[in-house]
Formats: sequence, C-alpha cells, structure tokens
Amino acid sequence: MATEASLNVTNKATLGNKGLVISVDGDIEGHLMIGKASLVWFNKNAKKQGYKVSWQDFEQWITQRNQTQATRPQVK
Repeated sequence: MATEASLNVTNKATLGNKGLVISVDGDIEGHLMIGKASLVWFNKNAKKQGYKVSWQDFEQWITQRNQTQATRPQVK
C-alpha cells in the first residue's frame, strides 16, 4: 500500500486535453492521469506506456467490489 501521496488541488479543475495527474510515492510509485474519457496509470519509470481504462469500464469494475463504510467528501 502507498505510504505517501501528494496532490495540488484547486476548487474546481477542468479536465482539458492533458487531464489531471496524481503522483504516488512510497511502496507503489507512479502517476495516475485522470482525463475526460479515461484514467491511465503509469508505473514509476514509464515514459509513454501506461494502463488505460475508460470511465465506463472503471465504474463497472469498481461497482463489482464490496462496498465499505467511509465518510463521503463534501464537494463545493
């Protein structure tokens, strides 16, 4: 499990052509690119090859998992 993650946040981010990138450090290192049409995971040293999944496939994959109790963040 990742031990550290950082994200620069604005109140509202528009997902343009390049999307939003979250860098993850620790045991799992890489970058998650969130775009209008898909999510792409790049391993730590990957330059151009990543693992891409559409939002529709992500929703299907995540809703097949067991739900867990958590506090939903408030979106402004």
